[in-house]
Amino acid sequence: MRGLPFKASPQDIAYFFKPIRPMNINILYDNSGRPSGEADVEFECHEDAMRAMRRDKNNMEHRYIELFMNSSPQMK
Repeated sequence: MRGLPFKASPQDIAYFFKPIRPMNINILYDNSGRPSGEADVEFECHEDAMRAMRRDKNNMEHRYIELFMNSSPQMK
């Protein structure tokens, strides 16, 4: 996901996807250690990820959030 408020916490991200519950939330940081406004979010199954994609282009604290599908080799 991209466009996060720089102060967004994992709890804020989980709330954004409610009622779908993320399994893992990894906030990304830039080279200076500051939040980049991006995060990787994992869901239990493909169906949950597809439901989460319905939140694409919604706002979090007046920030426009973009969502992208991704799959990792560990996810089957």
